[in-house]
Amino acid sequence: RNDAAAKLQLPNLQGLVSAGVKAGRVDPVFPDETIPALVSFLSGCEPEKHRYFKEEDNCQMELLPLVMEKNGIKTAFFDGSGQLKSLMGKVSYYYGGNLKNDRELVDRFLQEHSRLKPFVSILVFSDLRKLLYQYGAGSRAYQQGVNETDNQLGRVLSYLQQQNVFRETVFVVAGISADPLLVMKGPDFRVGTILPPVGLIDFAPTIAYLQGLKLGGGGLVLW
Repeated sequence: RNDAAAKLQLPNLQGLVSAGVKAGRVDPVFPDETIPALVSFLSGCEPEKHRYFKEEDNCQMELLPLVMEKNGIKTAFFDGSGQLKSLMGKVSYYYGGNLKNDRELVDRFLQEHSRLKPFVSILVFSDLRKLLYQYGAGSRAYQQGVNETDNQLGRVLSYLQQQNVFRETVFVVAGISADPLLVMKGPDFRVGTILPPVGLIDFAPTIAYLQGLKLGGGGLVLW
């Protein structure tokens, strides 16, 4: 959540903000449940358009990772929600196994990234959403979870620095519900920019545009 990130000392996230761009406000989608919100984030369109609310549904729109794969861009998807396997089965690598927490998700990313060398990696963290629903955004448990998420982000950033690919890597850190956060850093983004209000559905068309691709959803290109 954007409000929680603003109140806490989060060195890794704040480092990305200072090196990239941040949205002043992000409009979520409705409903903002895990599956429809994630699919909106990855397709660039509202749930009423993609029509994917549960695993048995038939998604009506193309998803960014699959469009990238069709265009020869190797993609790895690390699914902490464990709910998108039926959609993401055609990416180069999908992992949505039994995970205790986001630390194990990052462990898996660190283990597989050097072997797979994907051009795009997407990590879906799930711990904060569980804490939000169980304890609320103002709870100590949720605030501790935000700090732990920042720690896991730091592990990813440190690894990419060690691999000497940090500077040219495009990062997108985003939430998908309530008061979502959106931070982007990369060679094509102007450092220190605060974007005007954007939509959750604007992420996918923006990243597609940077790769010379186009999505059919209703989201806007932010850059």
